[in-house]
Amino acid sequence: MELATTIFETLNLVPLDRRVGQVLRHSNRFPILDERSVVTAALTPEGIRNAEAYGRFLSQKFRIGRLMSSPIGRCIDTAAAIASGACIERDVIVAQILSHPYHEEAWNLKDELAQACLPEKTVSLVQLLLDAEAKAGMMDLFVTHDTVVGVLVQYLLGEAIGDENLPNFLEGIFFWHEGEGVRAAWRGKIYEVRLDRDVCGGSGG
Repeated sequence: MELATTIFETLNLVPLDRRVGQVLRHSNRFPILDERSVVTAALTPEGIRNAEAYGRFLSQKFRIGRLMSSPIGRCIDTAAAIASGACIERDVIVAQILSHPYHEEAWNLKDELAQACLPEKTVSLVQLLLDAEAKAGMMDLFVTHDTVVGVLVQYLLGEAIGDENLPNFLEGIFFWHEGEGVRAAWRGKIYEVRLDRDVCGGSGG
C-alpha cells in the first residue's frame, strides 16, 4: 500500500481504549485540470486499491463506526472502498459539513484568523467528530478534502498549512476525548485541542 509513512506513525499514537474520529483526505484521484474536474475528478484505480488496503489495515486495530463523506464522488468512493477493504456493510452518510464550500471562507482567511478565533463551522465539525457514544476500539471516519483537513490543522493544531505541505491522499487527523479535554494526532505528534477560544461568526469572521 503506497501511503505516507507518517500515516502509520500517527496511527501508532492513537489510543485503542476509546472511540476515535478521523477526518481524512480522499484517496488518489485523477488530475484536476479545469474548473469542471474540481467536481468530477474521480479516484484512480490505485486510489481505490489504497483505500481498500487502508480499510483492511484499520480493521485489524479498530471496529469501524460512522462512515461519513463530502458530497463529492471521490470522497464517497473513498469511504465505500475503505468499508469494502474492512469487509463491513456500512452506508456512507453524505454530509455538506465535510465539503470544501462549507469551510471555504475559513480556509481563505486561515493565515489572518487562526490565532485569533475558531470559525463557528470548524467548531461544528469537531463537535460532529466527537459526538458519539463512547466505545473502546471504535473509529469513525469522515472523508473530505485537503483544504478541510488543512483548516483543522491550522485553526486547532496551530500548524501552518499551505500548498507546500497539504495533506497527502488518505492522510488525516485523529481526534479523541482525553479526560475533560480533547486530543488530536497529526503527522507523528499529539496535540491538545482547545475548543474554549473565541468563536468567529459564520465560517471565517
